[in-house]
Amino acid sequence: MKLAIPGSVKAEHDDLHHELRLATEVEGPIGEAARRLAGLMHPHFAREEDYALPPLAALLPIAQDMQPPEPEKVIAMTAKLKATLSVMFAEHRVIADAARALADAAKEAGRPEYVDFAQRILLHARMEEEILYPAAIIAGEILRRK
Repeated sequence: MKLAIPGSVKAEHDDLHHELRLATEVEGPIGEAARRLAGLMHPHFAREEDYALPPLAALLPIAQDMQPPEPEKVIAMTAKLKATLSVMFAEHRVIADAARALADAAKEAGRPEYVDFAQRILLHARMEEEILYPAAIIAGEILRRK
């Protein structure tokens, strides 16, 4: 079994990417705000998908007292995540500002679907900070101690 981002997390990332791509195609201030947001989110998502989210695949095997796939890789990824956590949080703050700008443009244009989308971006970042990043780090710590 290969280390891969859990399907539910990957599906959410893919959905956010897709919706953001559609928003970038909108004319005017919404599209401009969405393109700025995309410029910030795409490299951040790439880093997350490179080393912050794959370790989450180790959680279920650990919870079942089984060996997860590629434990050394999990340990290395979570060490990198732990070392860059302040950078990831700083990127979230910049992304949040850009998401709020998108929401403002959408409110001004009477496009509530983009206001809702911006709110989903903010909620997603909070979930990563409060749950996903810590869970990934804990998985790496458990494996490192074994």
